Amino acid sequence: MTEGYAVSRTLSGILEDLESVTAAYRTPRPGENSRSLYEKDLAASVDALRRLINYNAANRTRPLSNNHDITNLVKISSNLLELANLPAWKTALEVIFKQ
Repeated sequence: MTEGYAVSRTLSGILEDLESVTAAYRTPRPGENSRSLYEKDLAASVDALRRLINYNAANRTRPLSNNHDITNLVKISSNLLELANLPAWKTALEVIFKQ
């Protein structure tokens, strides 16, 4: 949790940052160029979500305590699963299975 983010950051602030970063990689509209996350960006985003939830659960606080946070978590998850990110997911899986 302390890697990559200042400890003073709130869960809401980190979720807002992740939603903003991943939103840039949504599937483009017709006529727009396709953009996707790189494998390391994808892994970092998924890892940040995992750490946030584990950290908050370990501290016996509710990791998702309001609708704004829940909405951002759903948006982040949806953004990460966009078809444009399929190449990054494939690369990530190849790396995992080679280990």
